[in-house]
Amino acid sequence: MTTDTATTLTIDGGVARITLNRPENRNALSRELVTSLWGHMDRALTDPAARVILLTGSGNTFCAGADLKEQRTPPTGGQAAYRDALRNPGRGLVVSGGAVGLGVGRALKPARAFGDDHA
Repeated sequence: MTTDTATTLTIDGGVARITLNRPENRNALSRELVTSLWGHMDRALTDPAARVILLTGSGNTFCAGADLKEQRTPPTGGQAAYRDALRNPGRGLVVSGGAVGLGVGRALKPARAFGDDHA
């Protein structure tokens, strides 16, 4: 398992599970969280053991969208890996949990995405 303060990554049984880890903010997309997410997405894409990527959030929400408490300037670096993962036809992307605002865009952007009963 790879952990930092904003996200975690585990790869087990072909599934790369990336968990947004800011439940106190409903996993809102801060610069720190987005940068961490991109890094873990890059690691999941380069690990041949990861056949499916599962995006989930800690707490009861996948993602509340942009963190409005921060000045919004896009983080740099890592975006290409995240964008490629969302468009990569060789892997499925599963989103687990409720999403609002920009979080909905994260859930709906892939060519092929699957959600659980609570997404």
